[in-house]
Amino acid sequence: MFRTNSVDAWNSCSIDLAGSHLKKIPVFLPCMAVVASRLGEEAMQKLLGLVVALLPLIFAFAFLVPVIAQGMDALSLQAPFGLPTLTFALMVGGAWGLVAQLTGRWI
Repeated sequence: MFRTNSVDAWNSCSIDLAGSHLKKIPVFLPCMAVVASRLGEEAMQKLLGLVVALLPLIFAFAFLVPVIAQGMDALSLQAPFGLPTLTFALMVGGAWGLVAQLTGRWI
């Protein structure tokens, strides 16, 4: 399923889709086979541990911020103080994610 070119494994990592009109779809974040082969087992465990430890912040910025921004745009709500909607969503979502990171709970 995962393939890499020997020329530049990191940049050419892709998923092969059999029977699809799209023969290859590049995988952006991350192609774990390539990362594991470059880092080694111990470094990979540390990297995954770091990702797991930062999951509340990752969730906040990858999910909550876009939902807040798009929800405000859909409802035609203006951000306070003349801020752009995305800036306000980054502040609210980031603060909420930081609170979840520090306290260990979302509510």
